[in-house]
Formats: sequence, C-alpha cells, structure tokens
Amino acid sequence: MGIRFDIVILLFNSPAQEIHDFKIIGSADPCKDLIQVGLLVSNARICLLRNGFVLEERTPNMFRFRRNS
Repeated sequence: MGIRFDIVILLFNSPAQEIHDFKIIGSADPCKDLIQVGLLVSNARICLLRNGFVLEERTPNMFRFRRNS
C-alpha cells in the first residue's frame, strides 16, 4: 500500500476570482461545500490550506493543491 494523495484543482476567472471549473481527486473534505462553480476561490483556498493541503502549483487562473491521505 503506497502513499495516497488528495488533489484539488481550481480554475477561476481572474477579474472576479470566481471558480469556473474544478476537479477533486480523492477527498476535499471538509472544504467540499466551498468548491463550487460561482463561489470565490479565496474561500476555498483558505479552507484547503487550513486543512492540510499544500499549494503545489499556481498560475494566474489555476491553483493545484495536494494533501497526503
């Protein structure tokens, strides 16, 4: 049994900072309710970072987070 990861990818529009697409591999708990199209990416980002996720990659319109599970 190897190391398992939870991965969350958030795509957002730059001006409004609203999520326009996302992908969750594994679990995004307890932040799942904050990761929805139309919600602010900042709220999801803060929740993920407070719950063991690490920001692995960042572009102007994308965040990728990873957490060992």
